Amino acid sequence: MKRSAQMHFSGRTTGLGAGVGENNEDTTEEGLRKANNAERDLHRMFARNHLSLPIPIKTLGHTLSNGQKVSIEYVDPSDWLYTLLLKYPRLLAGGFSSITDQLAGFWGLYRQSHPGHEVFRFHNGHLGQVLPIMFFGDEGRGPRRAGYMAATIESCLGLSEVSPKSKCDCQKYLSKFPEHWIPNCDGPTAEVTDQMWCASRVATNYSGNSYLTRFLLFGIPGYLYDKTPSVVQRHLEKVSNNLVELFHQGVLVQGIRYYAALVASKGDMKFQAFVVAQLTRSYANLGQSRALAACSICLAGKEEFPMEDCGHEPKWAESMFVERPWAADNPPAFNDVPFDPMCPESLYKVDCFHAWKVGMGRDVAGSGLVFLCDLGVWDLPEESRAIDARLSRAHREFTLWASAEGKSPALRSFTKSYLNCATRAESAWSNSKGSDTMLICQFLKWRIYILLSNLDDSMAGYTADLELLQQVITHALLMFEISYQHPLWMSKPCGQRLYCHIMIVVRGYKKLAASFVQRGVSGFRLKPKLHCMHHLAYDLKCALQSGSSHVLNWLCFACEMNEDHIGHTARLSRKLATKTLSLRLMQRLFLKTRALSRRHFQARRKKGHPC
Repeated sequence: MKRSAQMHFSGRTTGLGAGVGENNEDTTEEGLRKANNAERDLHRMFARNHLSLPIPIKTLGHTLSNGQKVSIEYVDPSDWLYTLLLKYPRLLAGGFSSITDQLAGFWGLYRQSHPGHEVFRFHNGHLGQVLPIMFFGDEGRGPRRAGYMAATIESCLGLSEVSPKSKCDCQKYLSKFPEHWIPNCDGPTAEVTDQMWCASRVATNYSGNSYLTRFLLFGIPGYLYDKTPSVVQRHLEKVSNNLVELFHQGVLVQGIRYYAALVASKGDMKFQAFVVAQLTRSYANLGQSRALAACSICLAGKEEFPMEDCGHEPKWAESMFVERPWAADNPPAFNDVPFDPMCPESLYKVDCFHAWKVGMGRDVAGSGLVFLCDLGVWDLPEESRAIDARLSRAHREFTLWASAEGKSPALRSFTKSYLNCATRAESAWSNSKGSDTMLICQFLKWRIYILLSNLDDSMAGYTADLELLQQVITHALLMFEISYQHPLWMSKPCGQRLYCHIMIVVRGYKKLAASFVQRGVSGFRLKPKLHCMHHLAYDLKCALQSGSSHVLNWLCFACEMNEDHIGHTARLSRKLATKTLSLRLMQRLFLKTRALSRRHFQARRKKGHPC
């Protein structure tokens, strides 16, 4: 069957190409019609041979600000979930046990830390038929040198399962932390059922191909929504209405009715604040001359709630969820989707990727490089000591280190422009990708270790700062390392260890910033993402103290894989004709997902895993 399908594909393509080929030119009206419709015919052939996904693509009409009428294709979440549940349910719950057990176990664990979700009021008797899904949206670089806004949904459960034989040393590691740092979990612990144990072994959705875990709902070119923002809002309302139907009515698949419950909306601060939630209180309105509340979750930023409070019991925790961060007459589109009426703003998650890898980590990387340059770490006799020359020598050593470690950084040089420090009065931060941020931090950790091992008298006064910077980087790398090694749900000792690592990073960074202020040197500037990191730690602490047997791995809400998917989608949009952009992009994504899913399940069968 596969061979005949390939032969059919080859013959049909050749036939279509002959009408416009160089040696067999056909300038008749029929020949031009065939040439113009070649892509349409090809996609029809893919559908007939079951090489694509049988998901209906719908159209939504818009009237732009200039009066022009356009139509944009989109896919409803219910259509995605129906097709995946019918044909590829393991893309939504990739563990080895039944999908019903995995879903029931997930909600059993989720109830321990978030009992206020509406799913427990409406679906308490059949949680094994409710899919936990998340929404993500972001903007990439699209056609006509404009942006490209895309939105996806995804399941919380990953594509695989962690072996029950795998063990961690988190319990032993806790002895290295001060006892008063470790969150108190001495109260009664919730009982773990067999279903919850099955769900606790499922991996995060942070691994695997992003085409298999992220499912595109719509993509809109920037030249359509730049002057008409209502275009994006109408699509968000469509998604919201469909999610409400999925929650209450569900979809019927082979005699079983499945539902879906929204547990998170993900994205960067700009998307969350200005597009999906339209927040009136966010980091975008951080007060310059007045103390203003600048966090969507709490009132941090006001004088009585300092944003830089990094204590284990911060003052700003008292103000969490007391005021809605949006106007009463302009609520977010997702307010209609059942979530938690007591704290609806907690739907819009802070994630570790934006908080560290393209947040605090950039400041550590940039300010750390400039700090070592000022100490003369890369100085050579009779060579310039200007910052440009020092950064050039630093990059040469970084390149050699990366080659020795088998790494492939995307950055090409260290310059003042790259580190955003045109003058020494500016606090340096690296304009790096998330992966490059981690590589620079690893390089700095290695370089500081060598420096401290052979410290001369000229740098003796900076020993404390160097050791503190090394600690911040070391614990930042460890907090990601243990997250990658653990499944979707982490046991209490693992959550306690992760909390301690995050707090060392947060408090150590603040101490570094204070030290540089005392020296009168720019570097390690305090920014709102320090507060984001503390929120991640505080949420983890609250979950641990609630009596939960397991806590949710913070990679569940991380956006790195989403950014990868948006990058692929935006890159594809630049290669398609703008007239049929949305339709052709959806069709090509269906082809890619179908092909990758076939390979994925073939690999599972070889390993003896259920498909």
